[in-house]
Amino acid sequence: MSSLKPSFEEFYAATFVRSVKTATFLTQDPVAGEDVAQEAYAKMLVAFETADQPAAYLRTCIVNGARNWHRQNRLARSKLPLLYGDAHIEFGPVELVDAVAALPFRQRAVS
Repeated sequence: MSSLKPSFEEFYAATFVRSVKTATFLTQDPVAGEDVAQEAYAKMLVAFETADQPAAYLRTCIVNGARNWHRQNRLARSKLPLLYGDAHIEFGPVELVDAVAALPFRQRAVS
């Protein structure tokens, strides 16, 4: 007889893609997004059996991980333009992505 709560492996398989997308959206960096999601799953593995709402716990871990990533990389991002001098890179307009990227972290994290 199967239990109502899925196994961690089933939970991971069902939520991984969406978690990576969420983390990537919050960090605006695909590599960092996957790292943040993997770290959230590592924390989730420890707490999975006792978590009443695993999806909510996972999302909290992702949001907190993205927040920590932004904190740790704030200095690096502020110094990055100094490496390129006067070079200006112009990206094509993607209105929705640009508008969301301009929002403060907390507003981007709300869904």
